[in-house]
Amino acid sequence: MGELVVGDWFGKAVVDATTTMLTEPFVHDFVRANIWHVKGRDADLLVDTGMGICPLAPHIETPAGKPLIV
Repeated sequence: MGELVVGDWFGKAVVDATTTMLTEPFVHDFVRANIWHVKGRDADLLVDTGMGICPLAPHIETPAGKPLIV
């Protein structure tokens, strides 16, 4: 398998203090989806996990020990 040459695979838009939308701008529009990270008091929620082409975990900012519901 060849090496990925795209710099920043994920795009990021902060919607408000608790909601962030991530995108995969290099995925074709037909199959692209928005990834939503909603920060809660007791746990965070991650809606969708993308195409799985690049690791998503490094782009999710959740404090250590705080549950992340996927």
